[in-house]
Amino acid sequence: ENVNKFLNYMQEISLQGASDIALAVSQASNPDWLTNSKNTSKNIFLLSDGSSTWGEFDNYAISQNINENDKVFAFNIGMSGMDITALEHLTRTSGGALFAVTGEDQVGEASTAFRYKPWKVEDITIKNTSDILISGRPEYIYPNQQLIIAGRGNVPKNSTLSINLKQGTKNKKLSVSFNKAVDSELAKRVYGQIATTQLEEFDYATEKYSIAYASYFRVPGKTCSFLMLESEADYAQFGIQPEETKFVVSSTPVNSIIDKTLKEIGEFLGNAKSAFKNWLKKLPKLDGFTFEVPTALEMLIETCPENSFIVKGKGLKCKARKKANTSTEFLKELYKSKLDYDFIYKEANSRKQSYGQSDALLLLSSLIEKNPGNSVMTRDVAFSALEYNLPEQAYFLFRRVLDARPHEPQTYHAIAQALTEIGKIDLAIFYYEVAITATWDARFGEFRLIAGLDYLKLLREIKKGKYKVSFTDYVDSRLTTLTSQFAEQTADLMITISWNTDNTDIDLHVIEPTGEECFYSHPKTRIGGRLTMDVTQGYGPEMYLLNKAKKGKYKIKAKYFSSDRNRASTRTKVYATIYQNWGKENEKITRKVVTLEDNKDMHKIMVLEIQ
Repeated sequence: ENVNKFLNYMQEISLQGASDIALAVSQASNPDWLTNSKNTSKNIFLLSDGSSTWGEFDNYAISQNINENDKVFAFNIGMSGMDITALEHLTRTSGGALFAVTGEDQVGEASTAFRYKPWKVEDITIKNTSDILISGRPEYIYPNQQLIIAGRGNVPKNSTLSINLKQGTKNKKLSVSFNKAVDSELAKRVYGQIATTQLEEFDYATEKYSIAYASYFRVPGKTCSFLMLESEADYAQFGIQPEETKFVVSSTPVNSIIDKTLKEIGEFLGNAKSAFKNWLKKLPKLDGFTFEVPTALEMLIETCPENSFIVKGKGLKCKARKKANTSTEFLKELYKSKLDYDFIYKEANSRKQSYGQSDALLLLSSLIEKNPGNSVMTRDVAFSALEYNLPEQAYFLFRRVLDARPHEPQTYHAIAQALTEIGKIDLAIFYYEVAITATWDARFGEFRLIAGLDYLKLLREIKKGKYKVSFTDYVDSRLTTLTSQFAEQTADLMITISWNTDNTDIDLHVIEPTGEECFYSHPKTRIGGRLTMDVTQGYGPEMYLLNKAKKGKYKIKAKYFSSDRNRASTRTKVYATIYQNWGKENEKITRKVVTLEDNKDMHKIMVLEIQ
């Protein structure tokens, strides 16, 4: 009866939006209706492809949301696009299992296998082999669980594979005999794929080994990406030489690397502070900008509590989840493999008016679900999240963009702004420090000035007691230094813009109450309006500043000068932030996202009247 009620209810639901796996397992592990959920053992069934397109995306951080007594069970149904690595990680770290269900005949077995006590894998042996690996590295196995095993060596005909298992005080030995041996290059590649995937799981800690294994076996993944070339000579031409990594692969078996890594950093996996510190160490090695971690910043991070680095995703509190609340046209659109960008944004604006900002963002998140890995689209939706006053959602989206495109400075600035609104001030300061300390490409104009003024404003607010931090001495020191570097104390009006498409020239125009227009060829006006350097190659930022405003209307506009016609499937958008009484007690911040059209000369951002 309950199953039928549940199925009938689910038929009324409209499935839309992106997938927040971290939030899903967190709510399943700690449901509101269950008292003392942390001490209640639960089986969690994750019916998902494992691809986390929203919220936290680090597997170790996601698994931190699962209580110690809970087990996660997931199902590999053989569809393309499944993140098997994520599913393997969540099931392994919780003591659950990943079952293969690629046909109806396997459904019955998989649906009951979890009821049995699992057996812990003690060791695996087979004659003439070493470094035996199980895909997904499961610690426990259940009935009907599929195992893919690979290792090094030449296995003779009629060999026996032995798996020693333990369950409490019980021991069991499984044996599988092979009546033939097939000589195939594919076997080597299977081993290389499993080995590389397992090494990449530890990110920075095993990166040099991951690169060696990926290069030697030519396995694309998080560490390396390859084009399939025509010949060995082509690989040599591009410097991809397996011989150079052969020594690393032959002398360092995967199992020994993983055992050593777990002993050294096992307790830090999933630790937000450790993850941030190691991400910071990687920045100086990246291309496209120059950055060295200042000693003072490094010392400061060491003294900060771990809580300063933890940002928890919040669920969207939506009202329209049923098909009855959704237009027929939109339901048809959701069935498409590729969503129409303009249609989705139009529907989101309508939903915002009817149901609120969370519902609008939920709908926009469908664009991320259908375009995973598209940084332009992700940035686009992230700025909408900021406009909707949903900074937690924006933070995780910007982090995805930063992970893919660390050479673009505006993302560090946007993350710092989102963190400030969330109230994670320590972490916001660290991102501001990277933003103003690094040396960026000249095409980003006066980015340091624009980000620096926002940072200076934050430091002043901390000094006035609006925010609390873990390091007041550092704030005092930076406040003194930056005040001498940036002369601005307050301004009646400050306007900053950036945009979402590269190789695009957008110009900021501000028409003052006198009729005088401040823009790239007339950057200073009689009443004191000033415009920063004209950015012509994409993203911005540009800023208008007026210390003492004259009463009257200020018309804020953007001009579409030129664009990259090969941009991703989005419209060019301007993200404008308007500060009234910047740096003063009665400061007001307004955010606007304006979609531009190629054929329109000037696009109104807003008309602001100052009394």
